[in-house]
Amino acid sequence: MATFIMRGYVLIVLSCVLTNIIICTTEIKDTDEPTNTVKVEIQSNEVTTKSIVTSKPKPHSRAIQQCPAEAALKPCTCLHRQNLVVCDGDHEFELSAIVTALTSANGSNHYKLLHFMPNKLTEMSANTFKELTFNGIWLMGAQNLKTIHENAFAGTDTVTTHLILSYCPSLDSANIFTIINKFVNIKLISLTEMNIESIPGQAFGPLKHLTMLSITDTKLKTIGEKAFLALNSLKLLTFKDTSIARIPRDVLVFSINYDIPLHITLMENHLLSSASFDADSLTSLGRPTGISLVPYSKNPYQWKYLSEAIFKPFLSVQKVLMPTPCPLWADQQLLPCIPCPPVPISGIEIAWESIAIIGLTAILSVWPSDGHECPYGDVLKPCTCSGDEVFRCGDKPVANMKEIFAKYAKTLKDDDKELEAIVIEGPGVTDIPEAVFGDIYFKRISIQNCPNLKTIHKNAFAGTDTFTQEVTIYNLPKLAATPAVSFDLVNKFQKVAVVCIGHMGLKEIPSMAFAKQSGSIVYLAINGTEITKIADKAFYNLNALTEVHITDTSIAQIPKNVFVFSKKSEIPIEILLYRNPKLTATGMDPLAFMSIGRPAEIDFSGDHMDHDMDFKQMKVLEEKVFHPFLKLDEGNKIGMKGQPFDCADCHNAWLKKSPKMAERVDGLKCANVAF
Repeated sequence: MATFIMRGYVLIVLSCVLTNIIICTTEIKDTDEPTNTVKVEIQSNEVTTKSIVTSKPKPHSRAIQQCPAEAALKPCTCLHRQNLVVCDGDHEFELSAIVTALTSANGSNHYKLLHFMPNKLTEMSANTFKELTFNGIWLMGAQNLKTIHENAFAGTDTVTTHLILSYCPSLDSANIFTIINKFVNIKLISLTEMNIESIPGQAFGPLKHLTMLSITDTKLKTIGEKAFLALNSLKLLTFKDTSIARIPRDVLVFSINYDIPLHITLMENHLLSSASFDADSLTSLGRPTGISLVPYSKNPYQWKYLSEAIFKPFLSVQKVLMPTPCPLWADQQLLPCIPCPPVPISGIEIAWESIAIIGLTAILSVWPSDGHECPYGDVLKPCTCSGDEVFRCGDKPVANMKEIFAKYAKTLKDDDKELEAIVIEGPGVTDIPEAVFGDIYFKRISIQNCPNLKTIHKNAFAGTDTFTQEVTIYNLPKLAATPAVSFDLVNKFQKVAVVCIGHMGLKEIPSMAFAKQSGSIVYLAINGTEITKIADKAFYNLNALTEVHITDTSIAQIPKNVFVFSKKSEIPIEILLYRNPKLTATGMDPLAFMSIGRPAEIDFSGDHMDHDMDFKQMKVLEEKVFHPFLKLDEGNKIGMKGQPFDCADCHNAWLKKSPKMAERVDGLKCANVAF
């Protein structure tokens, strides 16, 4: 749902959810300049949406280290395929011991991501990580952490591009901005509940690669003068759940004027209102800017009016046509392949907290990679390129996409033909021919929301199909998409890790649907209300799969041997079956989940998608289906958050008799009587 508004825009989102959305649109037009528009979008229900943005860093020469022996790293784990180190909060560990285990005596000491929740940690001293470096660091839930030395991240602070610090309630955050400014190559910073009471004047140094900054902190009250002055590459700025009551005049200013659009989100800041903005506080941004005003959930009328003195000058100084960002919740019929990582917008990927929403595996395709800048001139017209090699086709009629990329390929050296992403979206594309990209290779391919696309050649992606890591094919209403066409197309991608397909006319997920795939898929999402059947051994060859989402379908039956794989494994898998209105426990074969061959969680809760728990689906957990499943493996779990579990139904009595098993039903809560 893209809305084009001349000059600046203000987007007010008054509560929303992902289903049953009512959208009312009001346009407030300036009488002196009728092209200026303020877009007010009023949507029903409560806002629970989170955002994370991941972006692609500049390449560096460090090789990714192989994981150490599992025993040496316990209780942490290292995913060998992705080199992600995870230390969760369920087990206590000494960070220094983990650092020692990760430090290699030979070879590189570089890893893709460190995600750690150190319950015992009270301080981070200088050079905490010694010789280790990470593309991304996610520190979360350090309840006892009181101090972080300003040189705690020495070494990795010149390499790390993604930094997420969250939920450290005891931290003395006085030096937090000193620490952050040492990350000279940082692209993404997220700070959540880090005891930050104030952002000082000129808090940030010249972090020239920083494109996304998100701060969520209920203690945050003030922002100092020119706090973001040196952040000239910033594209997304978010303040959420703060106690900010005023936006002073010289806060939102930058040292250099740019044509690169900036989007500012002010979400659920309960003390803000139209009167909070000082005069001229929005007129010195020096770049095309969009502002999203999302009200506090308990005050839906927080943004009931926009002050003419503040917002008219803001709209007047903007000089370019700029689309409002389409929120993930905006239109049930045009949702991207949620909960897959959304497609890039202006070179940045909006998927905030997708790590939490979809798990670590699904962010692999949006994590750091090599990159090049967009080409200059008209070589791509009518296609476009924005940010770091994010290409788009489809907004305007495309007569010969193959010819466009053939011409562009001639301008590239062979070493420069591995590019980041292509997004094919809009009414301008009617077909995708054979070998459409020639000898250009894209890491991510997204084909979505193309109302006139009728055919995709079976070899459309020849060449890049040996390179691409993420594929989204979604909402193509005119595509002649038989199961053979759809799954054969996916199966040609031999290195793909993330696949999202849906709303393209599919009526079933057939047996051995991925038989010709190499087995590289780690994350799979399939949806579409047209889908009524899922056959046995549908995912048989996908032995690397760690998450599979079957959502928004019309499936009513889960036969036996649907979730069976050709190899057994100790790697857990999540099977998410939420928002399937015809599916209940009575439609599941007693052997439906008995041949998975690995620890598994069957999740009906739906909270993986921005805490979307409004779809009331599972009232009963049949004993003949789920008791054997829980008994089969101690690692097996069931997700029931938000579901209307009927404690008065005798079919659920077995869980009351087996309290230890009930402990493995996450979010189990009676909808009526006490359990």
